[in-house]
Amino acid sequence: MQSVREQLLVYRLETKQDAEAFGELYSLYHEPIQRFIRFRVSSNEVADDLTGDVFLKLWQHVKEGRRVTHFRGLLYQIARNTVIDHYRSAKVILALDDVPEHALGLLESDLPYYGHIEKEKLVAALASVRPEYRELLTFFYFEELRVKEIAMVMHKRPGAVRVQLHRAIKAIRALLSTS
Repeated sequence: MQSVREQLLVYRLETKQDAEAFGELYSLYHEPIQRFIRFRVSSNEVADDLTGDVFLKLWQHVKEGRRVTHFRGLLYQIARNTVIDHYRSAKVILALDDVPEHALGLLESDLPYYGHIEKEKLVAALASVRPEYRELLTFFYFEELRVKEIAMVMHKRPGAVRVQLHRAIKAIRALLSTS
């Protein structure tokens, strides 16, 4: 949920194309977007470049006078599409050098029989699941997007996202039980 400050910044951005508001939103979301992209690409340099592209595309979206109804969802949708464009003809390489501890804690709460999950096992399991499951798990656990936001980003119904998220957790459970 957006804070009142974020809502005001988005309003200023949308109605006045306010560069200062854009700068503040950039400061708030640069690190999470860069982390999201870093999970999906092979190097930090590529992640830096793609993150810049995401914010450039967002600014172009605003300058074209297009509506910004769900800022965070729009930003992740642009990031997702940017990564997809980057890997359109290449195989996705998983780079999770800095899996956040909060993501491990959230996953552990949904996988209570596995106790503490080691980062290496999680990286291996995530690399082994279907790309759409990996993407869902990244959105939900690492970026802490709500199901409704994920549905918007992925152009799916919230019910479909919940079902796929359940299947993704089940797939991770199966992989962790074999390791």
